Order: sequence, then C-alpha cells, then structure tokens
Amino acid sequence: VVAKTPLPIAADWFPVITTTTIAGPHGRDVHAIVHEPTHPDHPRPACAPTIITAHGGPTGHSTASASLGYAFFTSRGWRVVDVNYGGSTGYGRAYRESLLGQWGVVDTEDLLTVAQHYKDAAITPTGGMAVRGGSAGGFAVLNGLVHSDIFDVGID
Repeated sequence: VVAKTPLPIAADWFPVITTTTIAGPHGRDVHAIVHEPTHPDHPRPACAPTIITAHGGPTGHSTASASLGYAFFTSRGWRVVDVNYGGSTGYGRAYRESLLGQWGVVDTEDLLTVAQHYKDAAITPTGGMAVRGGSAGGFAVLNGLVHSDIFDVGID
C-alpha cells in the first residue's frame, strides 16, 4: 500500500454525470453516460482527453453512478464515457436485439461513433483518445483498435 485514501471523499472530487444520445450508424441512436473532468481546485478543461468504455455482457449495461475508479481519472483531467452500445439492456427490446447476429459489429460501430463524436466536437485533444473494456467489451475494444485509428491506446 503506497497511501491510504481517507473516506468519505468530498463530493466535489466526483464528476458531474450526464447521459447523452448520439446519432449512430444505420439510423440507430447510441446511448452513453458521460463523467466530466472535475477537480475542486481547477476549472473543467474545455478540451480533455477521453476514455471510451465498453461494458461486459454483451447485454449488460453501464449505470450513471459514482465510481472511485472514474473519480481517479476525472480528478486528473480525463473525461470517461461509458457507451451502452447496441445490445445493452435498459433501452428497449429493439435496442437489445440489435446485437443479435451482429456481435463485434454493432458494439464496435457504437464505440467508434461515440469516439468520433468527441473528436469532431474538438473537446478531445489529438493523442488523447483511449478505449477500455473487458469480456465482451474487451472484444469491442480489440475490434475498434483493428478497424480504426481513432484510438491512441486500448485497454482490454
């Protein structure tokens, strides 16, 4: 143990969490949960490196809840975006079933769509786009790294 973190941690160290819907491929919407950079002593940067995350599942989902792991990154200037890609639960049957027969396609397209949105909006700097996921999300991470050059690093 290098250092202990005293609990509870003040709320101003945790990110403001919002949800967003981005127009995706083939007329589908892509749902995401955004954890913006937050630090009590520094204003939110206009342009922040971004970590795109893909949940396991493949029919799981991410929730808009506080996370010490995310607070670690957001308190250091990173934005974390949880993508509830096609196939995720919580958005209706058609959304969940959009992954049927399309595993590795729909989920990857949705990660790339969200990443491109943040690049195009010029709120993620060049060299500042990461993608992270495990299990089914890790498969989407690897596909995203193979089929696109938008990500600077991937964590599977």
